Amino acid sequence: MDDDIRIQSTMFGPNAPKEFDRAFLKRIVTSFLKTHMSAIVLGSDVALINTILHTLALFISPADRKRCRLAYHGAHIVMPEVRLQGILKDGTTQVSETILLEYTFPVTIIDLTENTVQHAPIYHEYLNVRNSFFFFFVVVQSKIFSQVHKEWNDAEHVQLATAGQIDPSTLITISQCVPAYLF
Repeated sequence: MDDDIRIQSTMFGPNAPKEFDRAFLKRIVTSFLKTHMSAIVLGSDVALINTILHTLALFISPADRKRCRLAYHGAHIVMPEVRLQGILKDGTTQVSETILLEYTFPVTIIDLTENTVQHAPIYHEYLNVRNSFFFFFVVVQSKIFSQVHKEWNDAEHVQLATAGQIDPSTLITISQCVPAYLF
């Protein structure tokens, strides 16, 4: 994205779509500001996605604009830590919870095809959720690794002791770990 944003390329310019809902634009900007100016814009129209991205880029520094990605045909993958990014929806496009938790700051998800704006909790709540998730992930991974390592090295393939055993029914899924209020 260019360092210099022209008003003509934003929703405030004369070329902005007249039928665009101004209340929806207010929700977009408000949520964007709440989430430390980080957003993913989903849609099917590259021009509209990029107009929204240019509008939001007015609120960030030129240095942060270098961490932005405009929408283009073939842009279907969310890249963590890209400050602003446009993603074309192709019917299978989904923004996973794990990708969102890789962001340092909370993120706003703007879906232009469904006119929805969703955002993660405010910063301190987001950090709690994020830290809990990664703590859970590390603990489960280390227990699984220990179990696999023991089974691999056990010549007789004896069952693990109950204290070290992981019962698959006790594992928590990602959606159970991430509170429902995340999005």
